[in-house]
This record gives sequence, structure tokens and C-alpha cells, in this order.
Amino acid sequence: METKIKKYRDISSRERDDIEYMRNMKKLYMENLADYSDDADYRKIDNIVFQFDSDIEKAEQVAIEKAEKAELEEIKRLELLDNDEKRKQKKAENLQSKVTNKLIDAKINEDKMEKLVGIYSAILKESEIYFVAEDNKIHEYYNDLNSWETRSLCAHYTHSGIQDLPVKQAYEMALVKCGHNKTNITYSFNYQPERVLNKLSKKHWLEPDYQGDGAYSNVFDIILLALSNGRDDIMNHIEQVVYWKYKHPDDYTIPCLSIYGDGGLGKNTFVQYVLGGIFGQDQVTTIGFDDLKDFSGLIQGKTFVFLDEMITDDNASKRLKQLCGNPRVAINNKNGTQKIADSTAAWITGGNDKMGSFLLTGHDADRRWSIIKSNKNVKYWTKALLELETDDEIKDAMVANLEVLKDVKEVAKWLGYICNKHKNMKSTPDAYHNEDYNKLISVQKNAFEDFMGSVFSDESFTWIKTSTLFKSYKLFVGEFYEGQKRWLKGRTKFFAEVEEWITDNEMSIEKRKITYNNDGNEHRVWTFKNECLTKVDQNTDVIYLTFDKFGNIKLNIERFYPDNDVDSSSNKNVLDFPKND
Repeated sequence: METKIKKYRDISSRERDDIEYMRNMKKLYMENLADYSDDADYRKIDNIVFQFDSDIEKAEQVAIEKAEKAELEEIKRLELLDNDEKRKQKKAENLQSKVTNKLIDAKINEDKMEKLVGIYSAILKESEIYFVAEDNKIHEYYNDLNSWETRSLCAHYTHSGIQDLPVKQAYEMALVKCGHNKTNITYSFNYQPERVLNKLSKKHWLEPDYQGDGAYSNVFDIILLALSNGRDDIMNHIEQVVYWKYKHPDDYTIPCLSIYGDGGLGKNTFVQYVLGGIFGQDQVTTIGFDDLKDFSGLIQGKTFVFLDEMITDDNASKRLKQLCGNPRVAINNKNGTQKIADSTAAWITGGNDKMGSFLLTGHDADRRWSIIKSNKNVKYWTKALLELETDDEIKDAMVANLEVLKDVKEVAKWLGYICNKHKNMKSTPDAYHNEDYNKLISVQKNAFEDFMGSVFSDESFTWIKTSTLFKSYKLFVGEFYEGQKRWLKGRTKFFAEVEEWITDNEMSIEKRKITYNNDGNEHRVWTFKNECLTKVDQNTDVIYLTFDKFGNIKLNIERFYPDNDVDSSSNKNVLDFPKND
């Protein structure tokens, strides 16, 4: 009964209304059935009521069947929908399972990656390995060699046995974590930001040995005696330069030690073993001037630079002046890169030329140079200090002495001695300018200045042909300044400097055209401004064209060689007199 009622409830409202209508009509007929006395009418009404019962039952059955069918369809629909949802749910569960598995794998990989990063971070903290974006390379410092090695990232992985991609990623993450990824490279004793890799360091510099109370090997005295020509003030100056650089490496105003004279003074030995022992071989170098003509990258990151066999000419002196005593220098590397960098090197120059290592000015610019001339070599001082007699004894002693200089423990004792001796120094040592400096200034006297004075300041001067003046200048330099022949000025530069010299010296001299009486042609000459000179005899300039031993012009070379420049043979024939002492 309950099932039927439930199913009845499930039929549509329209069907329920129809059935309810028939029931109401049946009830109406039954209420009026007693009013019909005629059997025929009664039976007719009774049949109508019966028919209502039959119709109601059929309608209910149809409605219930229809409801059941609808319910069955709904069940099927729901089952289909449920199956689709189940499939979706299953798919979602599978996806969730995969995600979960991946998360688990990621967690495992993350733990593994974190572990690898930790391992490499610990390694990097104990080493000096850096990646630099500037050249996209790895830079590694080897303490045992006191030097840097540079290689590509790929080569570094191969060198380090790193192959798998996750391991490479972990390594690069460790570089970042440890701050070992840099933007660019520099060499400086000054503060640098964290992003810059400063490849210049003092950590491997030799520590002074103060235990000996000033006791050190006399081998160091032999070297300094040779460098200073046995003079205490110069030995003291060399010690001060080394000491000050050791204590104040950022001071770019330390004067250059310009040592010249005879060979065998021990300059290379002093630089390589004494300075190399103190500052490290990677921060000390010996170069030739040719190395500086186009490329200065060899001096980058150096504490001391020894410029051996320095050329004494104007260009070389100007180039060295650019590198000494300036806070910043231009670095040109052989790979074509250029940069401006801090000046880090103190300088030593050497040469055997009697003209010194470079040209002096006699002015404030010479504050950069300590001029030292020495004529007594290491062999001389080895014999004198050790009181040796034979050459074999001297040779054996020099070999033994070299081994002492190679021993950094012995170098540390000498370093301790000079650090203690000069500990009260308050400022940069001044350039050494004593007798050697004054003599070199005299030797390097400018040939052009000397020549101009010999011509235009001569009391007999009246006039001189311009071409004769130039030829006389070349002759003068060759005869009295043989060491400066390589600096001879060209014709154009010579005449430009003649006019400059006349102006600077306030000479009442000018260049004008005059006519030679013998040929009627005009020629350019130098003469006094107040001279009314228009025509002259060619031979009247006779006293201004050759020189005696005092540099005075005496004979007209053009008179004897009118068609040719004066060559060395004719020069010798005409100028047969002694040179100036």
C-alpha cells in the first residue's frame, strides 16, 4: 500500500487532477443514486459509478506506470551521470596520484639538490673559485702557486668531474649562495664592492721575521751595496721604498728607482728573489720597454715592475711618465681589451746607457724618479765584503749567496730588519736627487738648447740662412751629442721649435728673405729685426757654419759643399778637433 502511495505521489500533478476529478464525479453520482427509483436509471447510474471506478483504476495504473518509467529513465540517467562522474573522479584521482608522486619525487630531488648545494657551498667557502660575468669564465686561485687560473665554465666542469645537469645546477646555485658570482674583475689595493672580483691580495705576502733581533745574512748587504755603489744614503733609500710599499701598497707616488751604470749590479736578482720572496712571484715582474709600446697588460696586478734596458729617448720617457705617479693607468691587453685601472705597481728601471734610463727635465716632473748610478757590481762587493782572493772563491760564494736569496726564511729576516729600522716613517720617501741626479742632468743637456745658444747668442751673429741652420744643427748634435743622435728633430719640427725658442728667449730675431749678390736669388735667413739687410754676399755668413771644440761656429760648410748635404766623411775632414770633455 505504501509503495502504491509513494508511486502515486510520483505521478504528475495534471494526472492527479484528472483522477481526482473522476473521483469527485463518482462521489456526486453516488450521492444522487438514491434519488433514482427507476431500476433502469439506477442501474445506469450504478454503471456510471462502476465505470468511474474502472477509469480511475486505469488512470491510476497508467499514471503509476508512467511514473515508474520516468523513474526508471531517471535512474538510468543518474546511473550514466554517475558513471561519468566516477570516470571523472577516477581521472582526478589518477591525476592527483601523479601529482602526489611528482611532489614526492620533487621533494626527493629538492632534498637531493639542497644537499648538493650544501656540499658545494662548503667546498667553495674553503676555496677561491669565482664565476665572472665580464668574461663568462671561472677564475680559480691556487694558494700553492700563488696564481690565478682562468677557464671556461664547460672546461671547469670537465676539470672538476661535474657532468649531470642537476649537479651543474646545484654547483651554480652554490656559487650564488656563497657570493662567488661576480660581475667584473679588477686589481686594486683600494676597497672594491662585493660584486667585483679583486684579484690582488696581500694574504700570501711574506711575514717579517723579528726573531733574529736584526740579524740577517750579509748577502742582502752585498746586493744593496752593488745597487747603491756602496753609499749608505742610497742603501737606506732603497730599503725605505721597499718598506713603504709593504706597509702602504696603495701609495702610487712612491718614486721609481732608476738604477743605471755597469752591468752585473744584481738588479734582476734583487727583483726576482728579494722582492719576489716578499710580495710573491705573481706580483713581481721584469719586462722590456717593447712590452709597453702597445700593451701594458703585463703590469696589471703587479706590486713591483722592473723595466730592464730602458731606452733613453723622449717617447720612452713620456710613456713611463704615464705609468708612474698617476692614480689610474690605461691597460691595453693583447686580446684587444682596454680598461682604466688603479695604479698598483712601484717601479724600478735599469740600463747600462751613460745617458741614464730616461730623460730628465730638471723640473718638478722629476719627483717621480730616484736617480742612482753604480759602477761596482756584485762580484766586486762579494770579493770585498767576504775578503776573497781568487775568482773561483768569488764564483762559489756567488752561487751560495744566490741560494740564500732564494730562501724565503732568509728574506723574512731581512724584511723584519727593514720593517723595524724604518717603522717610524710617516710619509712617502722623497725621490733621491743628489750627485747622480745632477750629473745626469748635465749629461742629458738638451742638444737643441745648446745649439741655439751657440748660434744666436754669439756676439758675432748677424744672419744665417735657414737651410744652413738646420744642417749645422745636425752636424752639431753628431759632433757634441753623439748619444742623442736618435732624438734628432726633423726639419719641420726643428724650424717650429726655432721660432718657439726665439720667442721664449725674447730674442730680437726674425726670418726674412734677402738677395744674394752673386746669384741674384732670394733666400730665407734669420737675422736681427733692426738690421736693414736686403742684399748680402754669400760668403759673409762664413763664421756661422762649423764649430770648434767650444761649439762656436767658424767655417761655411756650404762654401765647400754647395750641392750636397754634409756627410760623415766630409764632416770629419772639416771638423778635425777634440770634443768637449
